[in-house]
Amino acid sequence: MRYIYETVQIPPNINVGKKDKGNEAGAYLREIINNKANDNWEFVSVESVGVRTSPGCLASLLGKKEEYSIYYVIIFRREVA
Repeated sequence: MRYIYETVQIPPNINVGKKDKGNEAGAYLREIINNKANDNWEFVSVESVGVRTSPGCLASLLGKKEEYSIYYVIIFRREVA
């Protein structure tokens, strides 16, 4: 079997309604996973991705240091015929 993959980046701040208070991340993930499932995407996992950003020339001269950020992505797959 062959698959194609789709990723959705999870925003750093999740806004949800009052009914999901205390389960904000779960409600957000459930909505994304169910929407993708309706389009025949199968949920695979949630993964973290580290991104290292070097400062530009001018910023480096001004003493800015390299920045490191962690992002989270939801991974889906769909079988290719």
